[in-house]
Amino acid sequence: MKFQDLLLFLFSGIGALNGFFLASYFAFFTSKKSGSTKILSLLIATVSIRILKSTLVVILEGSSDTLAPLGLLACIFIGPLLYLYVKAVINIDFNWHAALIKHLFPFVLLLVIAGLIFPSEECWICSEWLRHMMYVIWFYYILLTIITLKKPFRNLLTYHGKLSDLDIWLITITIGIAVVWLAYLITNYSSYIIGAWSFTFVFYAVLFIWLYKFKRTSLFFEKQEKYVDKKIRAVEAKEFGQRLQSFFYVQKPFKDPNLKLSDVALSLEVTPHYLSQFLNDNKNITFSSYINEYRVEEAKLLLGSNNLITIEAIGQECGFKSNSSFYSAFKKLEGVTPAKFKKQYL
Repeated sequence: MKFQDLLLFLFSGIGALNGFFLASYFAFFTSKKSGSTKILSLLIATVSIRILKSTLVVILEGSSDTLAPLGLLACIFIGPLLYLYVKAVINIDFNWHAALIKHLFPFVLLLVIAGLIFPSEECWICSEWLRHMMYVIWFYYILLTIITLKKPFRNLLTYHGKLSDLDIWLITITIGIAVVWLAYLITNYSSYIIGAWSFTFVFYAVLFIWLYKFKRTSLFFEKQEKYVDKKIRAVEAKEFGQRLQSFFYVQKPFKDPNLKLSDVALSLEVTPHYLSQFLNDNKNITFSSYINEYRVEEAKLLLGSNNLITIEAIGQECGFKSNSSFYSAFKKLEGVTPAKFKKQYL
């Protein structure tokens, strides 16, 4: 092996091997495992497989046909795993088991069908059309991820609004994966090792950011992050509070008995973490108590203006799942039961 090849192998190969170590750490050795951490582990491992394959192809002559399927199979999962990781981080109620099946199973099925259509001796997995399709899928999910993070990216590009540590981390991961994708695309396989180089550079850059800035916040291990700041700034909180109040008055989302904090956050284009912090720290109220206030106010209007609807039906109309929860919330806020409140208008 030439000295130049040895340097290439050390620089790119060690980056891939460190990727495997980091993936193992997130998968098995973190004290607080969550769905997002597990998906991150899969993402790092998948990218590392792709990079290690590229490194070995350059170093080991004649290994391209043998290793090509491994790298291309890894490519098809990188994009979906990036998207699912971001969704799992920003959505507290994210069902990552179902999401993995939804986004990965179709591609597995596609590969199985392709394997049945094309005889094995034609090396169908290495065919040009499948190679292009895999990179298109990778790019498609990068776009989906950017759309999911459209507000943080907009704040980054326009210098409008503050980026949280979480925003910076997710943007860094997304850009890093996009850089690796672009490196493979623009080289057109003529300088194959560039893709591996790009990953090594991105890997150590992201690792440095994690160790320097985010490690102390347990960003990767907790399902709900602890607040970096005790309270959102007063001006920002006032503006957001008006948006939230207007949303509840106009859209009346509280009528949905299955309404979740993540649903409201998505509608307002903020993270569930931000909404939770606003309610807990700035409003000193839980999400369930907050929506119950609107449900009770809506119930008071119906109790005082409509004698044709039963009290139980009013509770359901306002978003309460059961009569007991309706009566309990109403009496807690008004001091009387819905029935006694209605008698005042008879």
